[in-house]
Amino acid sequence: FVVIVITYLSLILGELAPKRIALSNPEGIASAIARPMSALSRMLGPFVTFLSWSTEAVVRIYGIAGRDVPRVTEEEIKHLVEEGAASGAIESVERDIVNRVFHLGDTRVAEIMTPRVQLVWLDMDESVEENLAVIRDTQKMRYPVRRGSNGPFVGMVRLEDLFLQPRSNEQLLSRMSPPLYIPRTASVLKALSILQSESMFMAFVIDEYGDVVGTLTMSEIFFAMIGDISDHAVDRNPSVAIREDGSWIIDGVVSVDEVRRLLKLQKLPGDESSEVNTLAGVMFNWFGRLPREGDYFGWNGYRFEVVDMDGPRIDKILIVPAQNLPIGNALARSAD
Repeated sequence: FVVIVITYLSLILGELAPKRIALSNPEGIASAIARPMSALSRMLGPFVTFLSWSTEAVVRIYGIAGRDVPRVTEEEIKHLVEEGAASGAIESVERDIVNRVFHLGDTRVAEIMTPRVQLVWLDMDESVEENLAVIRDTQKMRYPVRRGSNGPFVGMVRLEDLFLQPRSNEQLLSRMSPPLYIPRTASVLKALSILQSESMFMAFVIDEYGDVVGTLTMSEIFFAMIGDISDHAVDRNPSVAIREDGSWIIDGVVSVDEVRRLLKLQKLPGDESSEVNTLAGVMFNWFGRLPREGDYFGWNGYRFEVVDMDGPRIDKILIVPAQNLPIGNALARSAD
């Protein structure tokens, strides 16, 4: 009986009642007890240290090594954010941004970069007039610079550096920033750290052979954190076209991360490989050969079909929900 009474009082007086009181006026109560709690913590500090040392000593007797446990884990923060969003204390947009920031450490650079086939560059072997024409036609903020159409990339130049129009390629070269290289397998978080430490806004992404496979900018990292600017961002993306029947026509260079988001899928076939970074890479990985127009396969409720080839490059892929096909969901089951 005594144990029951003590347990009851411990729960009421030690747990439930103090929590309810604190929640009724959290800021006022926290301010009032901050100094007493700080003094109590300093006073009991030696005792807590002695208990911790004693526990470690006993654990070592059994051959169990102690390890540092983080006071707050990533999952705990995500759970708190979800609870805040559910209660209305945190906006859903804020929750999504926090989740995307945590995802940066798991996202590869290759998933958000601009692929090499989409790059617009200035050519040191061309005339200044031709390079300025490229700038007028494309109006980008930054341009990679290379020597010849198949030559090496030698740097990058900002649009504002060209306001005083250079009269020669030598003047253009003098305004270039030296190239910064980031491996395509690096995480976006690591790439952000490198760009910040070098005070650069663009870097060349290279593969394991040192070949440039694309570029990465601060803007692309920024959009990876905030997501789509609006609900209609996909409609303005020339790489992704939504058809009236609910299917998609998607460029082969679109990243697997973007395709997963569009289709609301956790994974795509082969995307665990560092070699598969784009939708075209998914198609190559599935067929194990150079596909032909009309080749298709089913995966988790969708049909992926090659509809346009540009030589050896997969240009366009048609993705159709299985329920929109005559065979219905049978296609989805065939991929399992």
